[in-house]
Amino acid sequence: MNTDRDRLKQIAARLVSPNVLVVGDLMLDRYSWCGVERISPEAPVPVLDVRREESFPGGACNVAIKAVELGGKASICGVVGQDNEGEHLLRLLSEAGVETGTVSQLASRPTTLKHRIIAQAQQVVRVDRRVTRTPVDGQSSEALFAIAQEESSKVAMFSPSATTTRAFFPLRCSRS
Repeated sequence: MNTDRDRLKQIAARLVSPNVLVVGDLMLDRYSWCGVERISPEAPVPVLDVRREESFPGGACNVAIKAVELGGKASICGVVGQDNEGEHLLRLLSEAGVETGTVSQLASRPTTLKHRIIAQAQQVVRVDRRVTRTPVDGQSSEALFAIAQEESSKVAMFSPSATTTRAFFPLRCSRS
């Protein structure tokens, strides 16, 4: 049976060393699987017992990882915080074969984290830690744009809210 994934691999095999630069929001997806055995005496909420936790690259990172899985070369361009989550995300990307030299680590913002809490096989809550209304400053955005121009023969955009659309719009048009 020919799956979509097999079809994509066939298409990718016809490409000559595709080199993709993915520009966008870099995030860490964290999952906590929990058991529930009682209700809190402080409020009518379940008390969760964390049994297992895992973290995965999310957002634009998925695009880069899929490019590598399909036999291409991928670099990723975006920002993470200078924090434990940023370091963990960069390590996961490197382990997946994604080039991370074009990622900027900024002390001024946290790494985007989406933490899903699952109890008894059902997602109970998602806790997000991210900067939602403050784009990357102009100087950092222009630096990312310069890196993107130098580093790749193809650019894939993914939800560019971490960057400024103005800075990357010319790049998108020139790479199509």
